[in-house]
Amino acid sequence: MACNFVKRSSMFGLTLQTSIIKCHLGPIPCERADELARIANDHSVWINVRDTFPYPYTMEHALTFVKETENAERSVVWGVYDSDILCGVIGLHRQFDVYRHNAELGYWLGSDFRNKGLATASVEAVVRFAFGQTNLKRIYAGVFEDNQGSVNVLLRNDFNHEATLKKAVFKNERFADELIFSRLKD
Repeated sequence: MACNFVKRSSMFGLTLQTSIIKCHLGPIPCERADELARIANDHSVWINVRDTFPYPYTMEHALTFVKETENAERSVVWGVYDSDILCGVIGLHRQFDVYRHNAELGYWLGSDFRNKGLATASVEAVVRFAFGQTNLKRIYAGVFEDNQGSVNVLLRNDFNHEATLKKAVFKNERFADELIFSRLKD
């Protein structure tokens, strides 16, 4: 599958540096699809995301994802990089109609890159971008009940637990609660 990388998302390149970690958010070019496929082909990633995320995750899935996200009209998707290493993906997905000032936040990291502050720093950078460079008023994220790591990331970024949707998710042959977190623009 051929893929021509469009530089559209490069205008949304974000860099966050702190004294503790260095994290860069930027486009995922097709040339890095093999890295994306390698880190995404992980059951521990799949178990905490929606079923539209395939498992096993192949090179073809990675190329399709890159191509679809570079042409997305209502979403901005970045690769999460530690130095030049692709560690995961984060995206902001603007809603429409009466929800047009809301965006859903989604993110995941490969298992080798967790517990290093990368997710927390990435969410911080995306929130700063969204509230500083767009007209968004609310960012929200849904988290499956067993994903305590993601809950911690959102709480560290001043998201509030809004609701628990009881048995709203059917994943891996079982029902689970979905926790809804949000943050409002000050």
